[in-house]
Parts: sequence; C-alpha cells; structure tokens
Amino acid sequence: MLEFFEAMEPFTRTLWYIATPATFVFVIFFFFTLIGGDADVDVDVDTDGDINSDAEVENSHSFFKMFSFKFILNFIMVFAWATIFCMENGIPNIFAVIFGIASGFTFAWIIAWTLKMLLRLQSDNTPNYRDVIGQTVEIYLTVPSEGRGSIKVIVGGSIQVMDATSFSGAEFKTKERAMIVDYVNGIYLVDSL
Repeated sequence: MLEFFEAMEPFTRTLWYIATPATFVFVIFFFFTLIGGDADVDVDVDTDGDINSDAEVENSHSFFKMFSFKFILNFIMVFAWATIFCMENGIPNIFAVIFGIASGFTFAWIIAWTLKMLLRLQSDNTPNYRDVIGQTVEIYLTVPSEGRGSIKVIVGGSIQVMDATSFSGAEFKTKERAMIVDYVNGIYLVDSL
C-alpha cells in the first residue's frame, strides 16, 4: 500500500490524504443521518473585544449558515476525488483543479439545497389554543352562568373537548352553538352568537 502512495507525485498524494479522511467522515455523517442520529459540530468562540459597526446585516446569517461543517466536508471530499479522477485520466493539473473546485461547489450546493427542501417539509403540530378565538363551537356539557362546562373545539386539526365558562353570564345548554371570545388560563370564554 505504501508503494502505491510513494509512486504518486506529491500533489496527487496530498489529494489522496485529503479525500480519504473526508470520505470516511462523510460516510459516518451519512450513516447517522440514515439512522436518525445527530452529528452536528458546534464551535464556540469567546472574545474580549468590542465590535462597533454601523452596517446593517439583516440576513447575513443565511450566508454564513451555508458554510457549515457539512458543506465544507462535502466540498473537500468531491473536490479531492474529482481532481484525482481528472489527473488520472491525463487532464492537466490546472484544469483538474478547476474541475474539482466546480464539482465540489456543485455537489455541496446540491446537498445544501436538498436538505433545505427537506427541512421545509417539517411541520409543528403543537396546538395553539388561541388560534380558535372567534370560532363557532358546540356546547358539549352545559356551561352554567357561573361555573364551568365543556365545548367541542377544533384545535390543531383535531376535535377536542375543552373547559369553558360564560363570558356574559348567560347559560349555554348542551348542543347549543356559541362563539369563543377568549382563552384564559386553559379555559375558553364563550358568548352568544
């Protein structure tokens, strides 16, 4: 195996030294992604200086977010393998490097774009009980003029039976219709339509 590396020119050998560990780490990340593990790398930097700037950098975080560890890993891996492939097929070094850079950025961009599209498929199904204020509901258990009853309300796409009290002091019988006017401390306030 050592003879294989010793027979190479130094630039090709350097590319192999870059491509091999990058591919190994890529395979580990890919494996963790498939089984649902999380393998993010975070870096914390502490400084003791002041930074003053008048520039408005509103969406700059999205630019820097693109250059994550995974993006750089994907770029390095494909850059090295594409350059090695070109050099092994007789393409001059400068053109091989240009092709490797273009291939690395293209692959990393495709992976980043694919992950961005997949993340858009995520949804938060946590019910927001305040979203139904103004909705017409059916009384499930009588809501007395003073005290608690129950209503059927559609929250987060599912029908739920929730506690309710009368907002105006009127009594609401079972199967009557009422309107939600507020949500306070886990209890809906209902009023006449």
